[in-house]
Amino acid sequence: MQRVIVIVCAVIVSLVSIGCQSDSQLAAAADALLVAADGCYSNVSAGQSWEESRNCAALQPLATSYSAAGGFQDEPAEIALIGERARRTAWQTRALACGGGLPIW
Repeated sequence: MQRVIVIVCAVIVSLVSIGCQSDSQLAAAADALLVAADGCYSNVSAGQSWEESRNCAALQPLATSYSAAGGFQDEPAEIALIGERARRTAWQTRALACGGGLPIW
């Protein structure tokens, strides 16, 4: 009986560590995406075009990595907020790059 309990505990610890590793990879992908989105916004607001910005060019592969890691699906709330902030910043930057001085009011 004790052997079964030890095996079950080992399996549970393995599953939990896999879940933690997955969340840490997802968090790292979300952070990288947000850094690129913020950098893209800084570049475009400083006058650089979307096409010239390395940060803007990095958004697509980083978003793909984030999504492949489980982002934009059922990720933990704090990671989801980082991902959504990156998405919002990227859309705002794209609008700024395309619209120039487009007034909203």
